[in-house]
Amino acid sequence: MNSLEIIKYLKTANNLFTYASKVHGGYMNYSVSGLTKLRKAINEIEKTNLFETRIQNLKSSSWYSGYEDQTDIPNTEDRDIKSFISFINLASEGIEEYVNLKSNIDEEYILNIYLPNQYTFSDFASLANELKKGIELPSLDVGGSSKIVSAEPGSIWLVVAFTTSAAIAIVGKIIKIATKANIEIQKGKIFANYAQSLKLENELTQTILEAQKKLVDEIINKEIDEAKKDLDDTDDITKVSRLKLAVKTISELLRREIKFLPSPKMGINVMENFPDEDSPNLIEKEMIKLLSQNQKIQEDK
Repeated sequence: MNSLEIIKYLKTANNLFTYASKVHGGYMNYSVSGLTKLRKAINEIEKTNLFETRIQNLKSSSWYSGYEDQTDIPNTEDRDIKSFISFINLASEGIEEYVNLKSNIDEEYILNIYLPNQYTFSDFASLANELKKGIELPSLDVGGSSKIVSAEPGSIWLVVAFTTSAAIAIVGKIIKIATKANIEIQKGKIFANYAQSLKLENELTQTILEAQKKLVDEIINKEIDEAKKDLDDTDDITKVSRLKLAVKTISELLRREIKFLPSPKMGINVMENFPDEDSPNLIEKEMIKLLSQNQKIQEDK
């Protein structure tokens, strides 16, 4: 696991710390709350494979195996919990500072690209060509440029720097359009499966898929019409074609679980061009909604 992943898990854990306690019963016991989120935080931290002794010490406590959010615990366990939370807070800060010092990346506009799989040299050659179509060419079309400035081992993170805000903004818009397209594609598959579960005719199922594909194309064209305003010359057919190719390419990379994460240090004027972090969760919400509707229809039959 690389350092960026470790920081992500530790930050998630820190956001879950809502633990509170007050003395109860002659300083020997404490009434405590926030245990549900504390258990989740410990599970997140455990994914880093760090601090195993401290984690196992907490997991051996009586409160950990329970389900209560509030309970009474001995003062020794309260002290261990507070010590652990304080330690994780300090460790998170220390690891993040170390990563920042080690990277020595002074560029202002940074995009982190997460590659979940191991790649052969042939795979990398193919990926490099896809990233050129999806990132490098669009940034050149708005008068900027991009370059890989760092790579983290393990599940690899490529760190790409852009020379201008316009360059990373157009790439952010491409990623946002591709994310929207993928959500609609997944919804189309869900609708098709839903139709099959209702035993609809194949012709009707195919009609649903074709309508969904048409909707995806319309969404992409509409979004590109807006995004191409950032190009040097909006009448340049070649640049617009490259923009469409970039969306298609990034869409495919996203479906392969490659992630594009902008540096949180950039300003809101750049960050707003990227999709919300919760966008992929919309697929899950749509699936739950459709399954609920299907269940209701079956019950009404």
